[in-house]
Amino acid sequence: MHLTELAREHGDKPAVIMADSGASLSYAELERQSNKVAQLFRARGLRPGDHIAVLMENRLEFFPVVWAAQRCGLRIADAEGLDAVSMRRVAAELGIANMSLYNYVPSRDHLAQLMTDQLAGEYTFPATPTPDPRAAIAGLAGQARNIAERHPWLAGLMQRPMPPGPNALRYLDYFLGLLAGSRLDTGAKMEVIAMISGFATRYGALQAILPAEQAGTASTVQHNVEQVQALARAAASGRYPNLAAALMAGGPPRSQDDIFASCIDRLIDLAEPGCNGPRLPVPPGGPPGGRNLICGR
Repeated sequence: MHLTELAREHGDKPAVIMADSGASLSYAELERQSNKVAQLFRARGLRPGDHIAVLMENRLEFFPVVWAAQRCGLRIADAEGLDAVSMRRVAAELGIANMSLYNYVPSRDHLAQLMTDQLAGEYTFPATPTPDPRAAIAGLAGQARNIAERHPWLAGLMQRPMPPGPNALRYLDYFLGLLAGSRLDTGAKMEVIAMISGFATRYGALQAILPAEQAGTASTVQHNVEQVQALARAAASGRYPNLAAALMAGGPPRSQDDIFASCIDRLIDLAEPGCNGPRLPVPPGGPPGGRNLICGR
């Protein structure tokens, strides 16, 4: 979530409290001071990409720089990939000493945590409860895919367990609310959230790192032809009867959006959102609407 949104939501609540003195800085004041300094920088002719040097003691006024470091890390990762983000590089981009940054961002892992939570702030949630949890979950998955397309390095952090920040907790709380009517226990709900979020993030990142596929270039077309030919040869060999039967059944070509929506739909089936009744037997021919589960009240 952007600082402006945090200030709007939390206002006079303390954003920073100094341990030694008890002095505090509210979200609203942090936002006001950040804007004031930004206007000064612009008036002095500073532009995006310019460097500044910050020399001060451990005091409240330093904290706007932490926000700057967080956003600076995102810019480097988006432009050059996650491997390019280092404490030394971020400090250099900010124009401050490397050790000064460590006073406020203890490690690269902590920086990665800040960066990840910053991206979690890009999710938007409705102001009022949604009447359709299933559609809302699909919407969250679509947002996760879009965020990963804009920041494909995010998928590389998924194998690094890290404590959730305030934006990630807000996302988790909202998602759990959508599953409030599910018969699943808390552990199973968390597993479903992880599966849906993880799939959507990796799908979006994969699309971002394969621009040739999105552009439909000749090399991509040739690659797809080779894949089809390999499957056809395998089916014709007689050694893979199940594969041959599946290919014979076939179906119309599907777009990347169709495939994504279909996969998410099946994952949502596992959650049974809005279903707090018993599971009913599936009638012959399958449940209505193509769903895998039928919920009774």
